[in-house]
Amino acid sequence: MLDWSASDTPKTSAAYAALKKAGLHDRKVTVFLPFGSIASYMSLANIPTVRILFFDQPELATLMQSDYWIVLKDDYERFKKMVEQWI
Repeated sequence: MLDWSASDTPKTSAAYAALKKAGLHDRKVTVFLPFGSIASYMSLANIPTVRILFFDQPELATLMQSDYWIVLKDDYERFKKMVEQWI
């Protein structure tokens, strides 16, 4: 779980700094985002090691290619509900 949230203005540097602080800046990661989270999407989209999936569109192939799955702290409950559907 990553304790970061995008401001109103997308900032790739802030997203990268949060990944670096977590030790994930050089790892292949998949970040789960809610559809419509434009600022987070735009902040993360330009980081080459990051793949973005929306909660309503998980893809097995993308998940298998990632070293880590990342859920933003604010979206943890949404992630739990998505995983409950898999069980």
